[in-house]
Amino acid sequence: MEIFEAISLNQNRKVKTLLRTQGITKILNRDEETPLIFASKTKAKDKIISQLIKKSENINASDSKGRTALHYLCENNAKPGLIKLILKKGAKVNIQDQNKKTAFHLALINIQDLTIIKLLLDANADLSIADDFKRLPLHYAFLFKLPINAVQLLIEHTKDINATDKFGNSALFFACEKNSEINKIELLLQHKANPDLCTLKNQSPLHYLCRSENPNIEIIRTLVENGANTQIRDQKDRTPLHMVAMSSRSHECMQLLLDHGAQINEADDDGHRPLHYLCFYKAIKITFKFLIDKGADISSLDKQNRSPLHIACKRRCDPEIVSLFLDQKDSVLLQDSKRKTAIHLACKSGSNIRIIKDLISHGADIHAQDIHGKTPLHYASQNNHFEIVQFLIQSHADLHVKDSNNKFPFDYSCLFTHIHNLKLFMFYNSPSSFHNPNVFKNELNLLFTFYYSVVDDMENLLSRNEFTDFSFSLH
Repeated sequence: MEIFEAISLNQNRKVKTLLRTQGITKILNRDEETPLIFASKTKAKDKIISQLIKKSENINASDSKGRTALHYLCENNAKPGLIKLILKKGAKVNIQDQNKKTAFHLALINIQDLTIIKLLLDANADLSIADDFKRLPLHYAFLFKLPINAVQLLIEHTKDINATDKFGNSALFFACEKNSEINKIELLLQHKANPDLCTLKNQSPLHYLCRSENPNIEIIRTLVENGANTQIRDQKDRTPLHMVAMSSRSHECMQLLLDHGAQINEADDDGHRPLHYLCFYKAIKITFKFLIDKGADISSLDKQNRSPLHIACKRRCDPEIVSLFLDQKDSVLLQDSKRKTAIHLACKSGSNIRIIKDLISHGADIHAQDIHGKTPLHYASQNNHFEIVQFLIQSHADLHVKDSNNKFPFDYSCLFTHIHNLKLFMFYNSPSSFHNPNVFKNELNLLFTFYYSVVDDMENLLSRNEFTDFSFSLH
């Protein structure tokens, strides 16, 4: 249509002529846009928009998205003069588009001039109107990092400073999430923002900040000094101190929380203390020493009856970390809920051989069986940790112990075709369940398949007399 073409080409005189001669401000294009909406949306020249505003017969007409000309002018950061003109013409500021956004919401996204906010407020913009995510203009102020003067203006005109969106996020939560300047955080707190208000996942602002890899210490300090609860729990019953232990392991952050009431041995819903988390996330030794020196209990148990030593062995922590837990009386003999000791977990995970040696030197029982009847050697064999298998056998681990599946340690090397382990067990005359093909027919077939696939290698070893004695024959 002629007027839309003239607008798109910014032909001011032609638009003026068409308006004077034809008066076509109610014509709609394919997107159900009036000429004014189209001009506002496409950032036409101010003179064209001004003419269309003055000639408009329905200033509050909306397009297929439910947006009015005012929506687009605010979204595109139009000059205050145009906003003032359209408001004077009768534009309504509280109309919501299909996403429930008002012109005020859109103005905040790209705001460059505080005058527009003031004009909309003077026109009775309702700051309690939420978009389809239930977000208020105050939430936008922090999501889009508005300057402090704009934030202050919005706070003063917001009825409920603790209002939350559909996910339970408050303005203060967004401020922390976006690492807002301290003066903005303080402004919210001065106006009674609740520092302990949690999201639907029960995350407080303090939880969010403390789980960051680079926690904002200044904001954390501001929150705790203004009464934020350092013992607050999330949906998994974790405190902010748990969060620090699993992420940054910042000593400064931990100390700040401890100074403001955080309890160092609090358990989450799995029974994990912050020290368990340090083990799970493999912190460095200085961090362990920091927490232990502050009173962390190295003998604390989670709901699986696992101590930090269990977790350290399971997670293959460095030997120097494991050594921190070895002086605790009987720590190496402690069984978890499945009767696994630390050495079971170390052998299963393939921990550094130094850890295996340290555990044994501190009294670990290499013959201990867990709830499945497995010894440390069963796990080392099953998971193909050759160096551990070799050390355990040389330490006189019992090769004749069967687990609840009636399998010897050797059998797992056969089942999973761990070639080096198999050779080692054969060298030490290990018994095997495969002696009884009626019981383990399938396993026996698998062993035959395995054997013939490496027969050349075995014959070469035999020819060099590397194996001199077998407890059984495969032929």
